[in-house]
Amino acid sequence: MYYSQQDIVGALKNAGINEGDTLFSHSNLGYFGMLQGAKSNLDILNAFKNALFEVIGEEGTFVVPTFTYSFGSDKEEKVFDVKNSASKMGSFAEFIRLRDDAARSEDPMFSVAAIGPNAERLTKDAASECFGRDSFWGRFHDMGGKICNFNLDSGSTFVHYVEKRLQVPYRKDFKFSGQIISSNGTKRDKEVVFFARDFEDKNSAAYFERLDVIAKNTGLAKQAKLGRGSIVVISAADTVKLIEENIEIEPNFLNNDYKNSNI
Repeated sequence: MYYSQQDIVGALKNAGINEGDTLFSHSNLGYFGMLQGAKSNLDILNAFKNALFEVIGEEGTFVVPTFTYSFGSDKEEKVFDVKNSASKMGSFAEFIRLRDDAARSEDPMFSVAAIGPNAERLTKDAASECFGRDSFWGRFHDMGGKICNFNLDSGSTFVHYVEKRLQVPYRKDFKFSGQIISSNGTKRDKEVVFFARDFEDKNSAAYFERLDVIAKNTGLAKQAKLGRGSIVVISAADTVKLIEENIEIEPNFLNNDYKNSNI
């Protein structure tokens, strides 16, 4: 199935994206199909970046996950190089990270890269708590951000910030340490706190399908078709509200305990 750059623009608008918005995006661009006139993957990546900024304009900011989990227990060398550590979040995220106008946060586990007037504010002085109040996620929430996912549902890493905010019992704080190499080459030791699930408890694994169903059924999440895929948009504020309301009724609706008990 074919689609054009203007189809991307139209779908973004139909999904509720406006001029001046601050967006965070998980993406799987390949599922959309064939971009008209594209001769390479770079053409596709540029088309999406250009379409996004055609809609959000010069006052808009676009953010992608550039997670590396560099201090993770599975890493022999626990080093996060802000300039050179590649993202593990797909080609679009890596494309944005490598741009000269992108700012990247110094979170060794959950870094993000941002382009736009709010980029510095969102990424500067990364908090020690990966999902804490002054993390990227808290700033994104305060800024009235929107989650804009390409070929994925309305769940996102932002959900873990809300879980931390609510101190859900199936996650707890774990400390990780290592070395950060700043973009200017300066090296320093760092300890971060990751509000993570207990990996020995299979029921604590994330399960966002119920969240997505409720978000779409209530109209909090908007979905727009593009090619053979879709764009899903929900605001950070609505995500917080939805989770707060539903977790009070069903404390485990964001993890596998809910999934396994409702099969």
